[in-house]
Amino acid sequence: MKNYTLTIIVLGLLFSSLTSAQQLTDSTKTTGPNSSNTTTVLNTDYGVVRIPGLWVKFSYEKESRQHFLKNDEGVILGVALTPMKLYPFYSSSKNNSEIVSEFFKWEFDYRVSAGFNSSKLKENTTDNYIIWKFTEKKVDNVFLYGIKSDLLTNYLVYTDKWDEQKKIDFLEETNSLNVK
Repeated sequence: MKNYTLTIIVLGLLFSSLTSAQQLTDSTKTTGPNSSNTTTVLNTDYGVVRIPGLWVKFSYEKESRQHFLKNDEGVILGVALTPMKLYPFYSSSKNNSEIVSEFFKWEFDYRVSAGFNSSKLKENTTDNYIIWKFTEKKVDNVFLYGIKSDLLTNYLVYTDKWDEQKKIDFLEETNSLNVK
């Protein structure tokens, strides 16, 4: 009877872990034989996002359409793709650079009014993105807001394990993998 009960428990745990793994593989997959050339592919409602390195999805915020992933260092990455026409500042008469600027201003003003220390770190009007941050609980949330086709992209790195330049470099690499 003990062996039978133990077998049932082990099978239950195995089935549970397989179900969890299946839920993740529906959303992410990796390519490349080692971490130096691994890319995680995240499927979202509005398309695929390629992310350098090995990342595991752990959460999804339906309201903001933001997927949250974590790597083996414990670095948190947020990813959201949203049709630009859903935002109140969108106008078909604006060019991509103006839309990204409005996206940044809309969120930046909200964070400042909520009392967060916020700053723009970099703007690239040729490739249509802005990198900015706000500080929460002594950790910088570093974002890249950009455009992919008719979508606004929102990439976030949240960690105190990477310095600011490493966060910026990672966000730019992620963006470059996804604007093609």
